[in-house]
Parts: sequence; C-alpha cells; structure tokens
Amino acid sequence: MHDRFPIFAALDQEWRQFSGSCAARAALQRWRRVEPAFAGLDTVDDVLTLRRDRHRADEVLGALVARSARDRAAARVVLQALMPGLVRLAVAFGKADPDTTAGDVVAIAWERICCYPTHRVHSVAANLLFDIRKQLVADREPIVDLPGRYVVATSAEDEVISRLFVEELASAEETGVIAEGAAELIMRTRVDGHPVVELAARSGVTAHGLVQRRRRAESLLRDHLDVA
Repeated sequence: MHDRFPIFAALDQEWRQFSGSCAARAALQRWRRVEPAFAGLDTVDDVLTLRRDRHRADEVLGALVARSARDRAAARVVLQALMPGLVRLAVAFGKADPDTTAGDVVAIAWERICCYPTHRVHSVAANLLFDIRKQLVADREPIVDLPGRYVVATSAEDEVISRLFVEELASAEETGVIAEGAAELIMRTRVDGHPVVELAARSGVTAHGLVQRRRRAESLLRDHLDVA
C-alpha cells in the first residue's frame, strides 16, 4: 500500500531511524518522569503496540498530544500511531491525485496533533482522524456520490456519520460491526433527515428505543473507525 504513497514509506523509514535513536530514548525518559501513563513502556515502539488497547492508548496518546505543541518527538509518536488511519484516508480521498492527497493528509494530521484540545472526550486517535476527514471533505469535493446530503454535525455521533462514505456504513453492517438494519436507520435519520419520531411510528417502536438503537450503532462505528 505504501508503494502508492511515497510519503508514507518515507515516514516509516524515518520512524525506524527515530525509534532507535538517542533522541527517542531521551524523550521517553523525560515523559516517564512526569507521566504515569508511560510506566512499563521501554521504547517509543511500545506506544504503537497499544493501538488495540483502547483505554491504555487513550491515556498515552492523551499525554502525548498534551505536549505535542512544544515537543516535536511527542507529536511524531502520535503521527506514527495514526499511520493506519492516515493511509486509509489517503486511499479513500486520493483516487484522482494520490501523492497530493497523502501530503495533505499528513500536513493536516500534524497540524491537528499540535493543536489538539486536551479537554476533548472519547478516543484521541478517533477524534484526530475525524478532524482530518472533516478537513479533507471541506477542502475538496466528496469522491462518492451520497444520496441525500451531508448534515451539519452537532455531536460526536453526527460528526462520525456525516463524514462516512456510504460503502463504509454498508460494510460495517455486512461484517457485523453494527446490527442488521442499523445502516438504514443511520442513513435515513442522519443523512436523509427523516425524523426519528416518524420512523418510530412507522416501525411500531418507541422513538426512545430507536434513538438508543442508533446510539449503540454509532458508538460501535466510532470504535470501528479508530486506529486499527
């Protein structure tokens, strides 16, 4: 995959050099002196192994983004932790111009990492990827024709759904990430703008039950779109 995006190959090579360097060891020692989150981490590569540990990853990445504006090493570790998600965004948005898009993805990611608001809730990695996706959508025409329209995000859930491609949503249902019928519910209420009360009446269920079902599905989607 990195053959399509030379910038990612270059970043991986840079990371291999950095991760074994004296600068990386010094940075980790510096962080461990002031942040309990880094206990048990012997190298910066250990940070990357936490990507599948949602709670531990948030704790460590949260500590890193809090100092990224003034600590280039901290920002670089966060950037590397986001690499799977960044490649995914480059693939999704870069069909017409892969090199330019990959460069945009990295530039936006670096900016967002260095100005990340530490008071934000939910997954650090997911929030960053959502922000990057949002900026990419704002900077160019969508590459997939969506039925209906994008909605203005007013919550974390809206932010996720308003920027999802239709095939991602369908794939999430097909692979069992969300329950059967959840994709249609999300599309009709979040994208097409049908009132929940109206759909509930047609379905013979309560509006509260429908909202709870949608909330569970969107929470699962948020986790699914986190860094793999």
